[in-house]
Amino acid sequence: MDDRIRKSAGIKVEKSDYFPENGITGESSLDEVIRDYGLVSGVDLIAQIVHILMEYEFECEVIAASIRNPIQVREAALAGSQIVTLPFGVLKSMIQHPGTADGIDAFTNDLVDEYLEVFSKTKD
Repeated sequence: MDDRIRKSAGIKVEKSDYFPENGITGESSLDEVIRDYGLVSGVDLIAQIVHILMEYEFECEVIAASIRNPIQVREAALAGSQIVTLPFGVLKSMIQHPGTADGIDAFTNDLVDEYLEVFSKTKD
């Protein structure tokens, strides 16, 4: 959906570029949001599908396909998608946040000595 909206607006971007869930506007920030048959983004499509399925109590799961970056993974989940398809690189980038690495380093630096002491006592 995002690619279709970009193409119809004449916007050339890389596949991994972020496409906002609330859509994009034209050249001017005062322009109306670009729509494709009432939809403003792929995440918007997911949210509308989930709403309809819940409204009519259909028992199924929603698959969001061709997710291209970690932000869209989160947005698709928040919109109600239970499953996403994504390239391995996106999955890998989801676990490589600098804050997570810093937290792991701090945890390891604080506790390694205590763990080593506990493990050495269990061997005796």
